Amino acid sequence: HFLLEHYEDIRHSDEEDVSYNLMCRIEKEILEKSQEYGLDKQEFASTLLGLVIDTSSEAYYMIHLGDGLIAVQDEKENIYQLSEPENGRKLKETILSTSETALKHLRICHGHLNKIRQFILVSDGIYTGYYDMEKIEEIFRNENPHDILKESDDDQAYIKIGISE
Repeated sequence: HFLLEHYEDIRHSDEEDVSYNLMCRIEKEILEKSQEYGLDKQEFASTLLGLVIDTSSEAYYMIHLGDGLIAVQDEKENIYQLSEPENGRKLKETILSTSETALKHLRICHGHLNKIRQFILVSDGIYTGYYDMEKIEEIFRNENPHDILKESDDDQAYIKIGISE
């Protein structure tokens, strides 16, 4: 929500300022929710994946913290990763929104849409190992990606966004 609300300011700002302001906003929201629900702030810990697509300037702006990944598919159906998962020493260990080092690990990427036709933002439950590009490719190519997801204890969240010509 923050990215969309402040997109015009963000796209003309220094990445360090954007990272700092975004993490301050997230920390404030987490603190408010933890107080509202009477829960420890760690209960609201999460990875972050965010994307704004500006079709008028044909640009995109994304943020990424933790595991999960962000990839794109071009008009020739080639698939590229924009942002890889960041895991700790163990597979299920990552930097979360409540981590003291979150600001240092928040990644920002922006660029021109060029020939990008689709974006996908996925949680770590989608892929096996550190990341499995075959599963990502299947999701890009399948009209109903739910058919290829298996039942799992892990979350299997993803968002696939197409760009119309």
